[in-house]
Amino acid sequence: MASNLIARQRECDELTRCMESDKSEFVIICGRRRIGKTYLVDRFFEGKFDFKFVGGHMGQIRDAAMLYGDRWCAVLS
Repeated sequence: MASNLIARQRECDELTRCMESDKSEFVIICGRRRIGKTYLVDRFFEGKFDFKFVGGHMGQIRDAAMLYGDRWCAVLS
């Protein structure tokens, strides 16, 4: 998994721990714009994930409510 990621060993170790866990894990990757969050997920998982939501700042909460229900958005608010 993603041996070509530079300077992301800590992040890859944590993602590996979550993948190898015996229980379900919910991972949120957040940070400043343009630092490689989506790239990290795409390269690490190589398309082997069930769900991916790439969102913006608060502007897309209304859209998330339509997809996932108002209860999900209440948690984010």
